[in-house]
Amino acid sequence: MQASLRQPPFEQMSILIATALLNFSLAQFVTLPELFLPIQFLGVFVPLRLTTNSLIAATSAGLIATGADWLIRRHPSAPKGSTLPNLVLPAFTAWILSFPLNNLDPGPTWWLALAGSGLALLVVLSAEYASLDSLDTRSSFANAVLASVAYAVFFILAVTLQSLNARLLFLVPTIGLAAALVHLRITQIQFGGWRWLESSAAGLLAISLAAPLHYLHISPVAFGVLVLAALYAFTVFNTNLLVGRSWRRAFLEPLLALALGLVVAVIA
Repeated sequence: MQASLRQPPFEQMSILIATALLNFSLAQFVTLPELFLPIQFLGVFVPLRLTTNSLIAATSAGLIATGADWLIRRHPSAPKGSTLPNLVLPAFTAWILSFPLNNLDPGPTWWLALAGSGLALLVVLSAEYASLDSLDTRSSFANAVLASVAYAVFFILAVTLQSLNARLLFLVPTIGLAAALVHLRITQIQFGGWRWLESSAAGLLAISLAAPLHYLHISPVAFGVLVLAALYAFTVFNTNLLVGRSWRRAFLEPLLALALGLVVAVIA
């Protein structure tokens, strides 16, 4: 019974989150020279630009991933091998949260976003910790929280990129990678293992929808809702097939999700 009520190490967790928030804050005070890396891919010239914001996004993801590994290995039920499945979502969350924080001007809105980012990191780290022990009475709820956080941060990313009018060359691979990671982690939570093929398909689906929507005159919220609805519908459809439902039943919930997403996008 004691194991089923084990509390996360909040003291260590607070140190990790405080360090991550400090790293997020650097974008407001530090500006490094931009670095351009000319890259040719399949005969196409791709100017890769490294900025302070991209550096902070990468270091934030790495910091949270390292800290999450440290926390998870303190759990009595920690996996004896790789902790990678439990590091994907915390790192993904930190990476995405850096986008709006790096592009907001200093002020009340930025402070509110910073506080919300700290809360989001606390939730996802606590949920990852609780999900380690199948006997933990909070394990099922923690898994549901992890899935919800994955969808929420994906939505934040899509809205932020569209509101910044990001170049298609940057938006498309970012959305595709994020969608693939979300699908990868959610299916790993539910079924175990890494479903690379289906996750790659989820990324391609997000790309094929985000590219044309980027040039339509729709609000960033509508853009985010439509891309999220497509990702959610695909993930649910794939999940329904994996649990053995018929094709007809497998299509029902995804179609409802797409219809609801379309209605919300029109209103937004």
